[in-house]
Amino acid sequence: TSMSAPHVAGACALILQRHPEWTPDQVKSALMSTSKPLRKSANQLYHTYEQGAGRIQVDEALKADTLLSPSSLSFGMYTKKEGIEEHHETIVIENIGTEMRKYSFMVPLKETGLTWELPKSLTLNPKEKKRVKVGLQVNPAKLKKGVFDGYLIIMEGTKRISLPYLYVKEEPDYPRIMGFDFGQGDQKGTYRYEMYLPRGAEEFGIALYEEDSLKFAGYLDWSRSAPSGLIKKDVLKKNLPPKGVYKVIIFARKGGREDRIEKTLLIE
Repeated sequence: TSMSAPHVAGACALILQRHPEWTPDQVKSALMSTSKPLRKSANQLYHTYEQGAGRIQVDEALKADTLLSPSSLSFGMYTKKEGIEEHHETIVIENIGTEMRKYSFMVPLKETGLTWELPKSLTLNPKEKKRVKVGLQVNPAKLKKGVFDGYLIIMEGTKRISLPYLYVKEEPDYPRIMGFDFGQGDQKGTYRYEMYLPRGAEEFGIALYEEDSLKFAGYLDWSRSAPSGLIKKDVLKKNLPPKGVYKVIIFARKGGREDRIEKTLLIE
């Protein structure tokens, strides 16, 4: 990310120079829909969760005449105990060009247990946009994998527009908690911590112990539930233990499993 972030930021700046009126979502769509998916081999693409939409092509993004919202599709995770489950997502296709354009969806390669419901061909006049629905019918009893991903292809004449998608049959075996950082907050008398929970937690806590005696010194934070993603929180210094070095154990529980991270923390 230390290299991709400045490269993408520079690409966004070039697009905004050409289209200063575009919103962030429009810039994102132009970059993603014109990206080039990369391959591990001649017959195998890298997964969408490995490469996203692929390698950006700024020259193609600058010439984009069709924008998609959203720029990728997530069909979530199978939630029923049994039976077939249906997922539907709405896509807005926008023709920002000066000519009428015709669009059609290519049917993805057949996967046992998955059935796609794709829109029929449509035509958009210049500056016109239309909502279409994409459906995915899932029979988990026939699925052979836990994660399905790829790229829906929308044909604009002979031009290919790429739309990454992801569907998860079951929760992958990833850490319940990733990363932890602690330091001075922006306001005087405050500290701030940050941590990442890939899919949230049913319970998480940040427990402090005195470094020498390992005596429990209290919780920096604790919660019965937490959403997925980055958690950022400011803590008042007056609510923390006295100055010193502490051993900190950060834990997160979900689905009967607990993961822990151990760190050393300095309160000044």
